Amino acid sequence: MKKFLNKLRNIVLGTYYNICNKHNDLANERLPICENCEYKINLSQNIHMCDQCGCILESKVRVRLEQCPLNKW
Repeated sequence: MKKFLNKLRNIVLGTYYNICNKHNDLANERLPICENCEYKINLSQNIHMCDQCGCILESKVRVRLEQCPLNKW
């Protein structure tokens, strides 16, 4: 249950950070790695999802506690 609540918290935080354009330093470091990943799925022109974890990349890369499921960052 704790793992689920932590994941839910990170989804909400990541969405908030993405909307408010926060933690750009972290996003600028991580997002280029995701953009070149074979598991990136294009949902629209500006929204991408990880096929390994199901997260929206533009939000996930902004949360310091999040990790790539493939250990790429």
